[in-house]
This record gives sequence, C-alpha cells and structure tokens, in this order.
Amino acid sequence: MKTNLSLSLDSSLIEKARRIAKHRGTSVSALVSDYLASLREDGAELDEDALPPLTRRVLEIGKKAKQLPDDWDYRDELTAALEESYGLKQ
Repeated sequence: MKTNLSLSLDSSLIEKARRIAKHRGTSVSALVSDYLASLREDGAELDEDALPPLTRRVLEIGKKAKQLPDDWDYRDELTAALEESYGLKQ
C-alpha cells in the first residue's frame, strides 16, 4: 500500500532531486523510495543485495582499490599530468 509523505527540504535540494529524477526518467518519490529500500535497518549504510548487479560490481572494485592518502588532492595530480602532457613542467 502506498501512502503520501510530506518532507521539508531546502529548495535547492528539491530542485536537484527533480533534475536527477528527470535525467533518470523517474520520479522524486521513486528516487527516495529506492534510496530508502537500499538502507539497512541495523544502521549499516546500505544493503548491497538490494542494489542492481552493476552497482554491486562497482562497489566490489572500489573495495579492492588502493586507499588514497588523506592529503591527496586530485587537482595536484591533474595539474602535474597536464603540465607533463603540454611540456609545461619545469
């Protein structure tokens, strides 16, 4: 049985949710429902079994990835790569 629920959210968050829903071809209600369905009741972040297979695979790959240092900044990596690529490295 479906029941209506009213939420009070920041207007920018509502607009973001609408854009995401439109991009995915779904409704904001479906987005919220899917998100809540993915959460575990025991407080863990999400129930991986409830996720689509591709999402589960991406999570598996991410768990095997090397941990980045706390002070790592992608902008430094990007800058170094671009400087090297364009011969700007001094």
